[in-house]
Amino acid sequence: MIKINYGDKETLLFSLYDKAEALNRSTSSDMFSFDFLGEKYEITQEQKQIADQIIAIEKEAVANAIKYYSTRLDELADDLKGDIELRIILGQHTLTDFAELTPFLDLLAEKSPELHKQIIHFTVETFRNKDKLMKTPYAQLVMKKFSKYLNGSKTAPFTHNGDAIEALALARGKGKIKPHAQLLEVNGVNIFAPESALKIGPGAVKIFRYAVTEFTKRNHCNADDGRLKLCYVLDVKDFAEANGIDTENADDMKNFRRKLADSLKKLSAATITWSEKIKGQSKTFAGLNYIGSYNLKGNELMIEFTLSMAQYLTSLPLIKYPRSLYALDDRDYNAYAIGEAMCIHYSQGNNVVRGTEDKLRVETLLQSTSYPSYEEIKTHEMSWVQKVKEPFESALDKLTQCGLIADWVYCHEGGIELTDKEAAAIAERGYAYFASLLVKFTLNDFESHEERATAIQEKKAKQLEKAKRKKKRKKDNSEE
Repeated sequence: MIKINYGDKETLLFSLYDKAEALNRSTSSDMFSFDFLGEKYEITQEQKQIADQIIAIEKEAVANAIKYYSTRLDELADDLKGDIELRIILGQHTLTDFAELTPFLDLLAEKSPELHKQIIHFTVETFRNKDKLMKTPYAQLVMKKFSKYLNGSKTAPFTHNGDAIEALALARGKGKIKPHAQLLEVNGVNIFAPESALKIGPGAVKIFRYAVTEFTKRNHCNADDGRLKLCYVLDVKDFAEANGIDTENADDMKNFRRKLADSLKKLSAATITWSEKIKGQSKTFAGLNYIGSYNLKGNELMIEFTLSMAQYLTSLPLIKYPRSLYALDDRDYNAYAIGEAMCIHYSQGNNVVRGTEDKLRVETLLQSTSYPSYEEIKTHEMSWVQKVKEPFESALDKLTQCGLIADWVYCHEGGIELTDKEAAAIAERGYAYFASLLVKFTLNDFESHEERATAIQEKKAKQLEKAKRKKKRKKDNSEE
């Protein structure tokens, strides 16, 4: 008899249990046994209940997706249609089986993107919304397997990034509002707006990031002013889908457009003044607008940037911004700020060279949040575990659930992971120890460290070779 415990073998448990032909009560009243391929396995009552719930959710999710979009099967080629019917409709109705069809899903994405998108959406969203189940190692594995499909492209798109943009993400957590001055101060960036527009949340951050990402696609860095594309139309439905909205539900879309209009109103009412180092030189910007004008009508949103904002954007470095960040609930602004900090850190070439792109100190991540400082905790005699550690870890878990990161762990210096015993003793060792730890994370939709390091080395080699040729030409010309 093989007894399966929680932990690494939990994945095996659910995979086997789902396919077991019979389940029998063991001699112990709280244990169940089942046979699979000639082996006997034993599980607890609690494990059985979780397994039953997960399997039911999986089957319901995939069945709903297939039923809802069954009419789309007629649009596919005969061989692909047969593949879907044989491998999904005729029995493989669990995420365990479904996740094994990676090559098939890639083909489906190419042949019928809409059907592919909806199957993934129904399956993952139904599963993700079950908070209790999301805490199991099995659920984390499923989300990791499906992260590739959650937001379309495997690689996150590029977008410009600078202090004025980051200020939006930090506004809710670190912003200081001075209502009489109609001012919001965020890390040296002064945002002036009517008092009603000073409370900037993730909704405004998301639409601005979305707009800047589209701007980045259309404009080269350091482009001439006359060639800058300042005005373009955004697809509201695509933005809503990225936010996890059911675009077929009229009420949901109406509510989404209402919130979107409110965010756009705040952005258009704001002017910003700040100083920032651009390519090694300190520059001061005064009176810039986040967006010049906009027009929201149906599923189309016209956005126009001012020339001064466009010039600022094209002077900035590029980072990668995954669509999975949009899927976070607007109320989870601390999780959003932490996620954005991870993406920015991971995108910086110097961190890749040092091998630290996937590690950030807890103290650094806390600076992006609204959690109370240690001084505030001591002053008000609060529990730092309840007020900081627990919500911080909850935020990291939400980043896993939305598909931004595959996993995260606490580490010592050098990236050495804490043992289970050390992790369990964090609270006992105090706030200073907790803040000194590193969080090691695996970002989905980003190239691996090896790929990025190789690309950076190749780029530097080309730059060095170019500099040598330039120096040689200059020397040859001087000799002539």
